[in-house]
Amino acid sequence: MADLRWVRPEHLHSMFEVDFRGFGWSNRAKVLWSSVILAILWVIWIERNARIFRDVYEDLDSIWDKVCFLASLWASVDKSFKDIPLFLIVRN
Repeated sequence: MADLRWVRPEHLHSMFEVDFRGFGWSNRAKVLWSSVILAILWVIWIERNARIFRDVYEDLDSIWDKVCFLASLWASVDKSFKDIPLFLIVRN
């Protein structure tokens, strides 16, 4: 797969300063990172709404787990991940 570690970005702009050495700038890297950015924005939006409208809060680790899962799920449907099971994408 890839030699990547899922590390929480400290700032939003940090997401866009990524080095894809683990993938060698492959199509998989582009698909996965696009999925990560979208998943972060989506999960933040959902968490924001939960806090504002339902007064429900989740801890940061739980939020990050959702981001990792959604990004992996969304990337897994791309043809570049065709023969790779979802659990391997999530785990790696």
